[in-house]
Amino acid sequence: MNGINTKWFIVIGLWIFYPPIHAEPVWIDTDPACGVSRTSDVDDCWALYLALQSPELEIRGISTVFGNSNGITTYHKTQEVISRVADSTTKLKIFRGSDQKLDNSSIQPTAASQALAKSLRRESLSILALGPLTNIATLLQTQPSLASQIHQIIAVAGKRPQSGLRFYPGNTSILHLHDMNFRKDVEAFDIVLNSSIPVVLIPYELASKITITSVDLKQLLSINKASQWLATISEKWLTFWKKDLKVDGFFPFDSLAVAYAINTQDFQCENIPAIIERKHSFFVESRDDLIVSHDYKKGRNVNYCHDVDHGLKSRITSRL
Repeated sequence: MNGINTKWFIVIGLWIFYPPIHAEPVWIDTDPACGVSRTSDVDDCWALYLALQSPELEIRGISTVFGNSNGITTYHKTQEVISRVADSTTKLKIFRGSDQKLDNSSIQPTAASQALAKSLRRESLSILALGPLTNIATLLQTQPSLASQIHQIIAVAGKRPQSGLRFYPGNTSILHLHDMNFRKDVEAFDIVLNSSIPVVLIPYELASKITITSVDLKQLLSINKASQWLATISEKWLTFWKKDLKVDGFFPFDSLAVAYAINTQDFQCENIPAIIERKHSFFVESRDDLIVSHDYKKGRNVNYCHDVDHGLKSRITSRL
């Protein structure tokens, strides 16, 4: 066998046993506030780092939205995260989006919605929605013809009716969490649910299956500068969960949306109707709930994920 034939034999053999990874083109819409305060979650920053470490994903762009903090903070925090964890050769553009929830009487395009529209005109994309859906709803209202170009929206929100009105981590019944991505802009979720775009929900129920502990952060400290930075900014968040919420670790909510985009086989999901349950409130901005149940005959069907493969946590932390 001559040298040329040997070369092609090796190439074909490698392709058969190690087929090339098909990279899914994605757009990330995010609201990071990691490190802003001890009660600022670090999930978006974990998600961004995981996405950048995953050859299964081809990130076409990143947009920011208000949510965990105000719009200008989430925009600058995203810039910081990318500068800290991205490879020096990575060229990603970040586009600032909505600073407040959707105003149906005056919906104006933003740099984020315009950039997303431009990208969708070139190709179909999956959108990883890690915060309120304001930017996506703005796109659908101003560029409705592009809805067919959205392969799916993976949103971190939703719950079953039996889970109650609040999410109680650990043993405390005083401090609790809400479905904040949804409640920050209920109308935006309503617009998305009224579209024909496939929707995947990554809820609290799913995130509670994985806990990031001090052992995990210690491991990250020993890897590289990027993982060290992620571990360091996560320490205050972990302390908050330990001291205030009375649990040994925190749930990596947004990073599970990225993990779903990487490999759906790691998740147990079901097609189930979803509705927005409207509730009036005098004291808080919203008490509405995004609920899934087979009892809802007129609900919009979504892919609701409720469990993960037992090895998913190790696969996430090993990538980081």
